[in-house]
Amino acid sequence: DNYSNLKDLDWINIPGVNFIMKYKFSNEGYSILVTNLKEIFGESINEDQVQQRFSLRTHILVPTLCHALLTYQENIALKKRLSQWESKQNLESVSKSIDILLDYKMNLSAFN
Repeated sequence: DNYSNLKDLDWINIPGVNFIMKYKFSNEGYSILVTNLKEIFGESINEDQVQQRFSLRTHILVPTLCHALLTYQENIALKKRLSQWESKQNLESVSKSIDILLDYKMNLSAFN
């Protein structure tokens, strides 16, 4: 149905390859069919749809993907900082535990 505007056109040989094609270009867009007589490939583009897709990509998809990427990178940075902080806290906790054990040992040996 998308290619009904091509039904009255003749197939044209594509030089250098074993394919034939038919196509039509207009102000509204283009339609093209290409075949090797086993499979047929087609594309039909409406210029208004292309402009709508471009507008969606430019004004919605690109900013959304950029924001998602930045958020992802910030998340990774925050996780790294949290991990470093937790590691530092663990080291401080271990250090304090060692100090408490050493004090306990010294106090114990003072009583003996």
